[in-house]
Amino acid sequence: MAERLSLPADRPLWLKKPVNFFVATALLCAFAVAGNALAVPLFYSVQFIFGSIAVFIAIAMLGAWPAIFVAAAGGLYTWLLWGHPYALMVFVAECLFVIWFCRRTDGSALLADGAYWFVLGIPATLLLYIFALGVELQTAFLMALKQMLNGIFNAAVAGIFLFFLRLIQNRISTAYLVSDQIRGIIFHTTLMIALVAGSIPILQFAHYKQHTQERQVEEQLAHQLERVDAFVRANPGYTNEAWARFRASLPDNTDVEIQPAGAAEAASKETGFQLEHKTSPDEPSLIKRWKQGNYQLTSRVEGQVPLDVVIKRSSRSISEEMDRASLEFLAYLGVLLVLGIAVARLMSNLLTRPIWRLSTLLNSATNGIITTDVSGRTEWVNLGFSRLSGYSLAELQGKRPGDLLQGVDTDPKTIARIGEHLRRQESFEEEILNYNRQGNPYWIRINCEPLRSENGQLAGFIAVETDITEQRKIAHLEKVGSEALQRIAQSERIDETLVALIQSVESLIPGVRCSVELESPLLSDHCDLHFACYLAVHEQSGGRYWQCAPASPAIVDSANQTIGRIHAFYQVGRAWSANDDEVFKRAASIVSVVIERYYAEYKLRESASVFRFANEGIILTDASGIVVDCNAAFANITGLQPFETRGRQIRELLAELEEVAEPGSRFQDSMTREKWVTDTWIRHKSGQRNCVRQSVSAVRSKQGTIHRYVYIFNDISELKEYESQLESMAKFDPLTGLPNRALLSDRLQQAIIQCDRTGSELAVFFIDLDGFKQINDRHGHTVGDQLLKTVANRLKSVMREGDTLARFGGDEFVVVAPLSFEVKSCQLLLDRILDVVSRSSRILGEEVSITASIGVTVYPQSETIDAEQLLRQADQAMYSAKQSGKNQCFYYDADSERAVRDLFGDLKRIEIALANDEFVLFFQPKVNMKTDELIGVEALIRWHHPERGLLAPDEFLPVVDQHSLGIALGEWVIRTALRQSEAWRKQGLNLSVSVNIDPYHLAQDNFVERLGAILQEFPELEPGDFEIEIVESSSLEDLRAVSRVINACRALGVRFGLDDFGTGYSSLTYLRQLPLDYLKIDMSFVRAMLDNPDDLSIVKGVLGLAKSFNLPVIAEGVETSAHYDLLISLGCDYGQGFWLSRPIPPDALFKWAKRWRKPEDYALDSDPAARAGSGRLP
Repeated sequence: MAERLSLPADRPLWLKKPVNFFVATALLCAFAVAGNALAVPLFYSVQFIFGSIAVFIAIAMLGAWPAIFVAAAGGLYTWLLWGHPYALMVFVAECLFVIWFCRRTDGSALLADGAYWFVLGIPATLLLYIFALGVELQTAFLMALKQMLNGIFNAAVAGIFLFFLRLIQNRISTAYLVSDQIRGIIFHTTLMIALVAGSIPILQFAHYKQHTQERQVEEQLAHQLERVDAFVRANPGYTNEAWARFRASLPDNTDVEIQPAGAAEAASKETGFQLEHKTSPDEPSLIKRWKQGNYQLTSRVEGQVPLDVVIKRSSRSISEEMDRASLEFLAYLGVLLVLGIAVARLMSNLLTRPIWRLSTLLNSATNGIITTDVSGRTEWVNLGFSRLSGYSLAELQGKRPGDLLQGVDTDPKTIARIGEHLRRQESFEEEILNYNRQGNPYWIRINCEPLRSENGQLAGFIAVETDITEQRKIAHLEKVGSEALQRIAQSERIDETLVALIQSVESLIPGVRCSVELESPLLSDHCDLHFACYLAVHEQSGGRYWQCAPASPAIVDSANQTIGRIHAFYQVGRAWSANDDEVFKRAASIVSVVIERYYAEYKLRESASVFRFANEGIILTDASGIVVDCNAAFANITGLQPFETRGRQIRELLAELEEVAEPGSRFQDSMTREKWVTDTWIRHKSGQRNCVRQSVSAVRSKQGTIHRYVYIFNDISELKEYESQLESMAKFDPLTGLPNRALLSDRLQQAIIQCDRTGSELAVFFIDLDGFKQINDRHGHTVGDQLLKTVANRLKSVMREGDTLARFGGDEFVVVAPLSFEVKSCQLLLDRILDVVSRSSRILGEEVSITASIGVTVYPQSETIDAEQLLRQADQAMYSAKQSGKNQCFYYDADSERAVRDLFGDLKRIEIALANDEFVLFFQPKVNMKTDELIGVEALIRWHHPERGLLAPDEFLPVVDQHSLGIALGEWVIRTALRQSEAWRKQGLNLSVSVNIDPYHLAQDNFVERLGAILQEFPELEPGDFEIEIVESSSLEDLRAVSRVINACRALGVRFGLDDFGTGYSSLTYLRQLPLDYLKIDMSFVRAMLDNPDDLSIVKGVLGLAKSFNLPVIAEGVETSAHYDLLISLGCDYGQGFWLSRPIPPDALFKWAKRWRKPEDYALDSDPAARAGSGRLP
């Protein structure tokens, strides 16, 4: 390869002195100026200018800025010579490009300069010569091509010079040349020979061609001169006309001058004619001188008046021919350069291939290889050595490796031993601590061998260095682990042991801190090591930043369970290597071993402690059954002290203690089985009887033979008593003392068997308490439990002999009654049950009342039926009783079962309809009848049934009464009504919207919370925009609770009204206790008040009562103008009914509100479709 022109990382020693540096710079500047001034003419206008050689040398030896200075000095001369700076610009640009190229690619001089000319040089030169100097395109291209080849030749010459200069300076190994060095010698030598040998014939051919062209011109001019001479001699007194005719016969590019003798120098008679090329000496451009000059011949004609005849011919035509010849010449030189480089490259590769293979083999080795001279100075290192040390070959050559690699912690004794081996010129192997270029320590094993020449003389040393840093770290970790195990064996604390271990790990890897995080519950009680070294990291950081390692190795125990992790922290800027990972993984395994050992020691201590302080009595025997020891708990159970049991045969001891006939047989069983457990009664020494659970376990040795038995005695006397109690609890309800569901099932099955056997009948009553949930929620579980006990006692008081009363669960009871008497006796029992349950009770100061719904079924039936089916039939009958009004009994039949199934089917269909968005809201306006102002609307639900069409509320709302589905439907109505109100507000229509809420929904514990959440979804609505109407005809059982709910909702901005007022049982009580905002008179009174005086009186009474309580009244059922007028005359300001408007969809209501007028006003409207009589929309 060509000599690389990389910028010098370190100047040679002789250039580091300032004087030598400036002298070298000055010499190179002078060489650059001389190279540009003393051009070597090769052919025609082709000259070899070698100033850029100095620039290339300056780049390689001095650096960038001195090289730029040298380039500027050489280019400045051309500026002074030619009068323009363009050559200086090209020269400096070439220098800058080569410097940039070398920094980016570390390429050779040839490659860098060739890249410059092809990328920038040729285009810049053409532009300068054509546009700045006005040179013709062909001439400019010739000059650019000449300069490119000139520059590339100079780069090649500079490379050859630099290579051999470095060879002279011993920059190349004198003993073992690597392939690149040998390849460089062969490449430059071959290139030099090719350039010199190839240039000579090319120059000879070019000169021959130029000489041939000039000879032709000389011959042509000599012929014309002879004609002129003959004309002058023949016409001594020629006229101008004769002369003009003669000149016209001459060629166009030929001119003749006749001058007095002596005006022109005559040709020498010895040499004949002399051809001269005359040009202006002031023209600096060689090419322009050739193109603007003349070839001329001079001859003297002797006569009466001697004359000098000068014949001239322009050199332009000759220069054009020579331009083409110059291009050929430059092309030959270019081909020569390319072929020379190719041949040199080929020869260097072929001749160095064996050495290249050897060099590649040595450099691919992971070990470091170094050769030194006899004095120990480095001659060559491979890439493996550079990777280990961080130093390149150039940095190590000529230096002793120990001067760069050994540090403060390197063992002086090892250094002394290595020096002694070298002095003795013998082979050796040593391990030593070195430091790389970054200052990081690493361990190596050196295997060194002396190198001897053919005559046996010592020529140097070769050493192979193996990185053993990780091996040393692992060995150190193993040593640290052994020391940690010794600490554990000496009963040191686990946290102190682990801190010492991880501090040793930190000492192995500079710039790293670590911590141990433990997840073992056992260890967490004995040490505080979740981040043991965090404080150390904090205090030792010295202001430096730390970051976590990429991975934290797990600490895994022998059962492959993760019990902790090791975390590493390293300084920012330090690279984390795979070797670091390996060290920490090894450290994690050592920590695991240490913790396992600690576990073993801890368990051993715990076992001894357990044996001494266990609550269970423990006896240890040998394999033959001789008692070895017993603990204090055994002494407490039996009254026998340890000294009374040691050495006795276990068979005899058990025979003395146990109340069994043959205790020895049990011993034999324990001898034949690994484990054995039994419950038995033993006698205390004092005579007390205790029940113990005795277990025996065999302990085997590593060889698998039994060498010990462990007898454990656990006093279970209290447990036996608890088992007896639990057996009772498993069959009876703990609250009421009644049989539970399990015992009920058993007795019902027995009763069925008895009926089948005797042909008798039985009845099953399924009793459910009405309203128990409300009492439980209102008064608390204490009152509820007490009420259940009271009801249970009352039910037991009316049961007959043979009847079974059981608590089925919650507030449900079941009675199994044999029908050994008449059927009416069964009905009497049912009546007594309804009577005793419905009696009021005073519990914890609270007066509570409750009723029961009873379902009845009988056995046998026409079809085979089991106990579970009987209970299910009674349950369905009970449900039918509840649906029929509660506080009654209902006999099971097939129709009721179908009704229940239909009910559940309807519930499922309504649930599907809610999910499918089949429900819609219609809105009925509420009007101020005095001012005809629209004051609000009431939201009324409808069901768009896919098969039955639009359904009214009374067709589906009763199905969801007292059901959770009714709550979901109510929340849908609230949310939909609020969304529609918000939409109207955005359209400019501000209306309050009211919805009906069932008391069951209102009584839910989270009603206020749920309502508040829904209201937050519509932040643009203002307080008072939403109203809730409570149906007064429904039973509001706990007015205080309802009042609290209303007050909480009013705090959210919700207004409350009482709907259907006058139809309930406690209207005045509601008015007095509920914080209402308005009343609504039930439509049944309003509709009938025109015909029924009693209804009119009720309307007047409600209006007067509302006035007393200062409550507005809205009259429902305004269906005619007579209703309208009468209500106004009675002082009722607000109305709602079909005469004003029927319930209409949201979009229609918006249009209706914009055109609202009193219905009687539409009589004046000529358009029938616009009349709204009896609810027709405007």
